[in-house]
Amino acid sequence: MEEGFYQKLREQWTRSLGHSNGVLFAKAYATACALRGQLQEALSAVQQTLSVPEALFQGDYARVQRDQLLLLIPLLKRALGEDASEDWIVLVRQSHDASLHQMALGALLEGVQPEQAERLRLLLEQLLGDEHLVGVRDQLYWMQTQLALLEGRKLKAQEIAEALLGRYPGSRFAAGAYWVLAPVMLLRDTPGYRQAGDYLSKMARTH
Repeated sequence: MEEGFYQKLREQWTRSLGHSNGVLFAKAYATACALRGQLQEALSAVQQTLSVPEALFQGDYARVQRDQLLLLIPLLKRALGEDASEDWIVLVRQSHDASLHQMALGALLEGVQPEQAERLRLLLEQLLGDEHLVGVRDQLYWMQTQLALLEGRKLKAQEIAEALLGRYPGSRFAAGAYWVLAPVMLLRDTPGYRQAGDYLSKMARTH
């Protein structure tokens, strides 16, 4: 990228800070920085742009643009090798896009360690009561099953998986719920071989 064009983008972004068109220039400038390998500068630009009053992001188009900036923060932090868990949480809480909710929740569960499970479990319990996340409640239930298994709470995982299937039988996480239930049946004091087989058959039919 030519230096002159890069500097022009930087000037446009700087002048636009605090204005409604700041998001567009921030995205362009952050992209230019990333292409030059200046990830920290890209992250700083996005964070500065999002620090302005939220009133500047009124309207559907402005909210979409803001959501895209919110997504850039954890992506840039991950590229920098930094912990982005708090930023994924911000994206879940503040975004208006269900697809971004799904992505952020998936990122939160990815690579979670046993010592982190309790904190994430408490967060998921809070998020289940959030009305703007109604479109991903089945995913929240499925995540709870994974955390319960990580913590060695097999009966709790069974309870949540059954609740997921009862409330969201057509969910894309139904197969995952059956996959949770089948081994739990086998690990009981008296193994439920037939029930495990039934769950595996149902799992196969959901694909």
